[in-house]
Amino acid sequence: MNLYAIITGNLIATTKKTDSVAGAEQLKNILLSFGMRPFYWEIFLGTSFQIVVEEPEKALEKAILIKAAIKCVRGMDVRISIGIGSLDLRASKATECIGEAFQKSLYQFDYLGVNNLRLGLNTPWAIMNEYFNASLPLLENICDKWKPATAQIIMNYIAGNYPRQKEMASQLGLSQAMISTSLTRGGWSEIATYLDWTREKLQAQLQLESMTTS
Repeated sequence: MNLYAIITGNLIATTKKTDSVAGAEQLKNILLSFGMRPFYWEIFLGTSFQIVVEEPEKALEKAILIKAAIKCVRGMDVRISIGIGSLDLRASKATECIGEAFQKSLYQFDYLGVNNLRLGLNTPWAIMNEYFNASLPLLENICDKWKPATAQIIMNYIAGNYPRQKEMASQLGLSQAMISTSLTRGGWSEIATYLDWTREKLQAQLQLESMTTS
């Protein structure tokens, strides 16, 4: 049985002077890198979105990429929930999929709203959910401190598949020292460690699930 991740999210304006149009445009631009619309992603109601991720272990990294992209716009943030599970219907539109992953994503999205959180992950495995409920607020706290300039560097670093800092500096017209300082200020070392650990744990669970259902 194939498992998927469904990402559900919506944009949040944190100040009255926020350029929400710029935030919506930034969202669209980053989602274009995730594949064909509307099969892999769709925006609805202007500021809400859903994404289908066929490799669930990569969903959290995609969520962090979206977070960085949106925080490039001053006064903008995003609430993102990830649900991992099966899909009874893999529809031609991301928003029309039906199944466990979709339900878990929506459940987690509601949980975030009630608890005033902006990043969550819900899986079929209770022990993993306990881990994420305890640790993701810490990761969220790191990301919430990003200023637009730092978010821009982190967005380009993830989107560029972690290029060498020297190459990235040349592409962006910045000094290597500025790239290094921005990544350090943005807590990238801690984020990368968390993403690597999460990816390994999810891959192990997914492999175990595949063996037990085959």
